[in-house]
Amino acid sequence: MTAEETDTSAQAIAETLDRLIVEAERDEQASFAALVRAAGLDPARDFVGAFLADLDFRDEDLRGFDFSGADLTGADFRRANVAGVRFEGAILTGAIGLNETRFAVTKTAGNRTSEPEMRIGALRIAANKPNGRATTTQLKDEMPKYIDLTVEDMSLSKTRPNEAMYHQIIGNIISHQGFRTNIFAKGLAIYTGDGIQITDAGREFLRRRGF
Repeated sequence: MTAEETDTSAQAIAETLDRLIVEAERDEQASFAALVRAAGLDPARDFVGAFLADLDFRDEDLRGFDFSGADLTGADFRRANVAGVRFEGAILTGAIGLNETRFAVTKTAGNRTSEPEMRIGALRIAANKPNGRATTTQLKDEMPKYIDLTVEDMSLSKTRPNEAMYHQIIGNIISHQGFRTNIFAKGLAIYTGDGIQITDAGREFLRRRGF
């Protein structure tokens, strides 16, 4: 598969996830797992790194799902069947119904910081700026102060030799404005044209997570 085909596939998955999450939030009786199957998504692949904060997974059969690197902040897993579910690198702050000691990990299998964790870092940077505004350059320069980056995060990109790998993740956070799963659609921040501005909802999001 070419890089262009990979980008197109990733965008299609993200757009499907957007519709899926909106429908699940609209219908309290909707089964997340059933919606996943109906959408033709792959539970073992398509939710890696997804933004799934505050979703209700109660009583769901989630066997076969891979939530590695996903943001599951505040998600409710009470009575859900999570046997064999992967949570490597997932953000589980405030998640209900999981044994946090068993599932709490901070990095992905490749020892890279997940995008959901980096989103929280971006919001923290903006929250400490005048008027809550931070440029993309400031996010890239100051992220190491807020996130414990790994050697792999700091290594140079193979496709952008002068840019660290974690810079690409920050770029994704800024550029994915059309997806309902990002910080802009969730109302946590506003795109300013050259960065982000945290909203009151974004500050409350951080407060609930102890920041």
